[in-house]
Amino acid sequence: MTYEFLRDFSITWGLFYLFTAFICVVLFVLRPKAKAEAEDAANIPFREDG
Repeated sequence: MTYEFLRDFSITWGLFYLFTAFICVVLFVLRPKAKAEAEDAANIPFREDG
């Protein structure tokens, strides 16, 4: 196992991993229930204590 092999392996699979993670995050944000959850989270500071 040489440095060049590990470098090429990490570049190839690292790119695949990061692209897959990006697609998962985009799909998570664009799901139908996400807007309601984001609005609920945005209103947390304005809720009354107690």
